[in-house]
Amino acid sequence: MRTARTVSILLLGILIGCDGSSDAPSSNPSASSPTNRTPDAPTDVIASKGEFPDFVEVRWSAPPPPSETDRYAVFRAEGTDAPHDSTRFSKVWERGTDEPGYAGTMWRDSTVGHGIRYVYRVVGYNRKGRSPFSSPDSGWTNGVEPVDSTPGDFPLSLTITGGEYGDMSMDWSAAPDQIVKVYRSADDTTHWTLLAAAATPPFWDSAVEKGRVYWYALTATMDQGIESRRSDVFQRRIPPPGPQGVRSGEVSFNGCSVSWNPVAKASSYTLHADGIEFEMDSPDSLRWGKFGWMEPNSKHRIWVDALVEGQRTFPSDTITVRTLYAPISGLKVDLDTARRILLRWDTLQDAPPRMEATKYVVWASADSGWGTFASLDTLTSTEFADSLPDGLPDRWYRVTAFTSDGHPSAVGEPVRASTQGQSGLPNPPSRIEKDTSVHNGIGLRWNRVQGAKSYRLYRMSAWDLLDTWHWIGSPADTTFTDQTTFDWLGYFYAVSSVGDSGKESRKFHTYRVFVSLGSWEYQDIDLVATVDRGMVELTWHPTPSGLETDYLVSVAEGSASLQQVARTPPGITTWRDTTPHASGDTLTYNVDMVFKIDGVEYRSGARNYGINNNTVQIVVP
Repeated sequence: MRTARTVSILLLGILIGCDGSSDAPSSNPSASSPTNRTPDAPTDVIASKGEFPDFVEVRWSAPPPPSETDRYAVFRAEGTDAPHDSTRFSKVWERGTDEPGYAGTMWRDSTVGHGIRYVYRVVGYNRKGRSPFSSPDSGWTNGVEPVDSTPGDFPLSLTITGGEYGDMSMDWSAAPDQIVKVYRSADDTTHWTLLAAAATPPFWDSAVEKGRVYWYALTATMDQGIESRRSDVFQRRIPPPGPQGVRSGEVSFNGCSVSWNPVAKASSYTLHADGIEFEMDSPDSLRWGKFGWMEPNSKHRIWVDALVEGQRTFPSDTITVRTLYAPISGLKVDLDTARRILLRWDTLQDAPPRMEATKYVVWASADSGWGTFASLDTLTSTEFADSLPDGLPDRWYRVTAFTSDGHPSAVGEPVRASTQGQSGLPNPPSRIEKDTSVHNGIGLRWNRVQGAKSYRLYRMSAWDLLDTWHWIGSPADTTFTDQTTFDWLGYFYAVSSVGDSGKESRKFHTYRVFVSLGSWEYQDIDLVATVDRGMVELTWHPTPSGLETDYLVSVAEGSASLQQVARTPPGITTWRDTTPHASGDTLTYNVDMVFKIDGVEYRSGARNYGINNNTVQIVVP
């Protein structure tokens, strides 16, 4: 009976040492040699703390003699409170000292995740049983020390917003006694950097690189010093750099051309000038754009951005362009009594006070009206006499003006002169103006020319600096209505006279921009909003512009600014707001029009081109 009781006690001791529920060593008081007792706990347990990117290295020392150990196991848990709860540890590795793969008192844990604190304990075994747990040590993969979850976790509501060009703002809601930390990762959340140890909303992150992706997360700490687990991770892509090398090309009195270096993978570009946008997405305009609506002698700030893989780039550097003065008017040619060519012209009309023209430059060409012109003379008066060389019957002239600050006027259309008379050419009309009584198109009228049997009308786009003169009609009278214009686009017009011989005079060209508002000048789209169970539906009349017009729908709640929420395709003149609204909410809706001409996108709301009743405000019943 004594022998049986002794065996039962020994078996019970072995079972208690192996079930993981006790940290106390199991020993036999009667045993005196190392092989007759369970091993002591391993010592000097050290876990790596961010030195390795994809694993945690755990090292330990064998228990000192007389303890003997022929097998080790590593147990692991998560969180700073894990050492106080042994039931949270689970075995993750075990190996005998004589088995393949045993590398001494060291093991690398490659089953870990990033951003998590792990706590390790090691136990030893021999044929008598298992040792107690070693002292714990924490470790983690590459990065700063992780923020851990605790039983006192509390939620944070985090939102991250960004402007069109990458402005980064973080906002959150937290209790007054919570201290919020902001973390950022630049490599897919494997390495977190503390941006602010005590942040307050809104928090701006300006230390970012263009074109990179960042991840953000927050933690909060209560008075007792417990730091929460990280919030949900938010990803934000910083826009790529904008176009480089933006420069102005041809500058006229009413606009300029702009070019820039290409941006890789750009699908379109948008030119910005004084709050007006022009989207360039046709194949022949990806690296240059044009403006043709500017006022003479005006300064304009111009910049460009691009659309790359669905994301708007940062804006380019801004350039400032000053347009030229309008060409001088009234350039006339006569022959004096000595049969010299006499030029006369009007003074510069649009110069500001104390900035009148101080000099004029006369240019001449013997090739043609659009040949190579050379400077002939510089003078301060508005007259010039020229004697043509022998054998040169004709010459073309232009005149430019310069103000006291050296700023020039644009070059006007050349006039043709000959000492042999005008070779049977009739005189051109001396003026052309808009007929304001015409509303359907652009009405034009000019003075009658003696001896003219008919007239020829020409038109050039004021929006396209590369456009040329196009013949549009040959009326016999001194009026003409151009009904082939696009609404609210500008045009230049020129008129010439045709004599009995069929010869055509030079063109008299007006540099006044005639704008065709057409039906839009009086257009009322009748925007109407109806409410059904908190849902708002908008309807409006289509625009009879003859263009494929999209519609931009914007909405604002209360006193907030309008925000674009939808773009409907051509022919769709209704839109339903599916966002439920509460009774008493004040809502403002706006509908603008957008269409493309020659690859350029125009938006009616940019300059309020006479569009009526495109805004409606309602209070939800």
